[in-house]
Amino acid sequence: MPQPPGFRSYSGLIPPRLNKSYAQHPAATMILGPVHNRRPQSIIMWGVGLTDSDVDLIFLYERWAKSADAIDVINPSANVAEKAGSLFRCRVRHFPSLTDWEQSR
Repeated sequence: MPQPPGFRSYSGLIPPRLNKSYAQHPAATMILGPVHNRRPQSIIMWGVGLTDSDVDLIFLYERWAKSADAIDVINPSANVAEKAGSLFRCRVRHFPSLTDWEQSR
C-alpha cells in the first residue's frame, strides 16, 4: 500500500492484469494511482521484463525515470538492462542477481 506523503514507500507489488490494462484490475488501479506522480531519485527493477505489451507500465516507468539519477536492474538477463537503457533517459546498472546488487551497496 502506498504510504502517506513524507514517508518512504517501498511498495511496488503489482498484481497480474487482464488484457494488459490496469484499468481492468481494481487492485492495480489502487496501487498505481497514488504513485503515478512520484519523482523518485532512484529506481530498482527486480525481475521486470519490460515487455512491449506492458505499455501502461512502461509509460509509468518513463515518468519516474525523468527524475531518477539511476535505475538498477536486477535480472539474470542483460537484455532487460539494455532495453531499460534504450527506453529511459538515465543511467542503468545491471545486476545478474540480488546478491550482486547487495554487494554493490
